[in-house]
Amino acid sequence: MTCDIVRLVGVGAALGLVLASGCAGGGDARSGLIEVEWTDSAGRGAVRFAVPATARWCAADSMLEIVGSRHDTAIGVVLLARDSAISGLGSDTLYPAAPARAFIPWRPRALAGLVLAEAMSVRTYESGLGEVRLGARAAPFSGTFDLRLAAANGPDSLRVTGRFRGLRVVPAPPNCVRVDKPPTG
Repeated sequence: MTCDIVRLVGVGAALGLVLASGCAGGGDARSGLIEVEWTDSAGRGAVRFAVPATARWCAADSMLEIVGSRHDTAIGVVLLARDSAISGLGSDTLYPAAPARAFIPWRPRALAGLVLAEAMSVRTYESGLGEVRLGARAAPFSGTFDLRLAAANGPDSLRVTGRFRGLRVVPAPPNCVRVDKPPTG
C-alpha cells in the first residue's frame, strides 16, 4: 500500500490539514467520489476535478476528513462535529466554513484546503467562508459544498463548489492530528 500525503499548513495558523489517500489499515479506504469545480477571483474559466475520495473519522477530535487527490491536485474537507461520536455528524446538517488561520471553538463547522502543484510552484488555498451540507442519509455519506478559499501566500482566492457521495467512513489512525488548537501561552 502507498500513501500520498500532502500537508497544507496555514501560514502561522491552525490549519494542519492532512490530505491523504489510501492510508487506512486493511487496504484502500477510497470508497466514494468527490467532484470539485473552481474559478479564480477574476472569474476566469472553471476547472473541474473528480476523483475517488477517502472519509476518515478521527475520534480524538470528533472530526471527519474527506480527501481526494490525484497527481498534482488534492482537496480536503474537514467536518468538526458537535458530538464526540460519529453519530454527532448528523444528517442533513449544515457546517459553516470558518477561516483556517485562527482557532475558533464553535462547532459544527468546516475547514477546507486545496493544493495545486504546477511546473514551478505549489499553490495552496485554505478555507475562508462558505458551507458544507451533509446529505439526508448518514451512511454512506454524501453532501455538497460551496466554499471561498484564500491563497495561503497571496491575494488570490477561489470559489470552490462540488459534492461528495458514496463515502464509507473508516477510522483514522490513532495518532490523527487535531486541525485547530487554542493558542498556547
